[in-house]
Amino acid sequence: MSDSNAPDGPPAGDQPPLGGWAGGPPPGSNLPTRPPIAASARPPTELPPVWTPPAADGSAQRPSTGALLAALAAVLAVILLAGGLAIVLARSDDNTTVSAQPRPSASPTTTSATSPSTTAAPGGLGEVIGDDPPASPSSTPAPNTTGAAPATTAPPSTEPDPETEATIDDVIAFIEKTREAKFKTRPDVQFQDDAEFEKGLLKDFDDQEKELADEQVLFHALGLLPTNVDLAETMKSALGLGVVGYYDPETKEMVVRGTKLTPYVRTVLAHELTHALDDQLFNLDRPKLDEATDETGYGFTVLTEGSASYVEDAYRNQMSSSDQTRASAEELQVGSNPAIFNIPIVILALLTAPYTQGLDLVQAVVKDGGGVQAVPGAFKRPPTTSEEAMTPAKYKAHEGSVKVPVPKPDSGAKVVTSGVFGQIGLTALLAKGISLDDPANGTEGWAGDSFVTWNDASEHACAKIDTKLDSAADAQELKGVLEGWAAEATVDATVTASGDQVNLTSCAAEATSGGSAGV
Repeated sequence: MSDSNAPDGPPAGDQPPLGGWAGGPPPGSNLPTRPPIAASARPPTELPPVWTPPAADGSAQRPSTGALLAALAAVLAVILLAGGLAIVLARSDDNTTVSAQPRPSASPTTTSATSPSTTAAPGGLGEVIGDDPPASPSSTPAPNTTGAAPATTAPPSTEPDPETEATIDDVIAFIEKTREAKFKTRPDVQFQDDAEFEKGLLKDFDDQEKELADEQVLFHALGLLPTNVDLAETMKSALGLGVVGYYDPETKEMVVRGTKLTPYVRTVLAHELTHALDDQLFNLDRPKLDEATDETGYGFTVLTEGSASYVEDAYRNQMSSSDQTRASAEELQVGSNPAIFNIPIVILALLTAPYTQGLDLVQAVVKDGGGVQAVPGAFKRPPTTSEEAMTPAKYKAHEGSVKVPVPKPDSGAKVVTSGVFGQIGLTALLAKGISLDDPANGTEGWAGDSFVTWNDASEHACAKIDTKLDSAADAQELKGVLEGWAAEATVDATVTASGDQVNLTSCAAEATSGGSAGV
């Protein structure tokens, strides 16, 4: 299929947004053992816009990142998931100390009731990266009885640490060699302790809660989240668990959570600095994508995260075997913490998707294009659908999508959200959120779709998804797998097909209740 609306490159004037973040593999045997990336957080280019009110015809506008990913991208920075949601980086006596520059106005306050305690034991959630654990009462130093002046702690230095700056320069040199491109200016990297980092990360969270409340109608209607699970609380918990760094293409700010340049933090730098390089070369700040109602924003996100993941993988592979082992240990250090299991698998998989898919996509671009010289061409014409993002061959053919009219909600019901569900949405539904690396069986003939959500008179979340397929045979195949899903689902769902179109209507069996942050 070709899409007349598919862009050949960034539009003139204002340009489009990044779309999502998310982090490595969630727990589960079908997921990778290590995320292809490990940092990048909440740049405005990775934020969909605030939902606009329904238009006169009752249709709602939505961001371009795809139905299931839109709200997640709106509030989440990169979540590091490695056999669990890992935020604690291992300490090592021979690691370089980072001289983080303090901000006079910063006051280390807790920003979320769901955020992990900063007094967790070593290896537990909330430990400041690279810091020693807090002293226990029994380890309080004895009173000074020698008459000597008590020792004092020197104030933190505001001067850049030469060893740290040299390490950053080494990472920059590696990126330039790997990408065969030069930075126009040297990015400035900030290192922040746990409290300051988390405070900055969550400062705008409350502004996103309305969008999340709207988005969760879709999750509840399809049974992707139980009706007693609140999406906003789940996202806030996930933020507290695992964000490790971010690059902001609008302000050019790069922030890393940590006080020591451990092996894993260096891989984080490689990822984030690659974002900075791509921003300087291709402009990652593209607000026009926010106005799209298709999946072009998601496609751009996958390409952008894939580019950074490609370089990060190369950087990790050239590290010494001992540093690779230590970096992996850092990722896995809190994988067994039970807090991770409070985050539904489908949320973790959706957050992971741009990274796992992006790495495969960029690897294919480099291979088919004869080297990294092909990457600029991909930024000129990024994927426009989740189908292209999930299947590099379809991206290479620029298959695009067809436009499907937005379905109508039940008579008298008010539209909550509408937009494109995408092949990634169907895959999440049929795979029960376990893995989104490959399209689910029955979705290979996806050509385009549109969805709408509403709450019925009894406050049950409801959704309709109309999907066009490449052929009537493809439609019958999708109808069959959706009927199999509906027979086992905890929702009231009906599936019909006519020609090359499949229609799914699904409502939650119970009204939305409570607000727990997980299952």
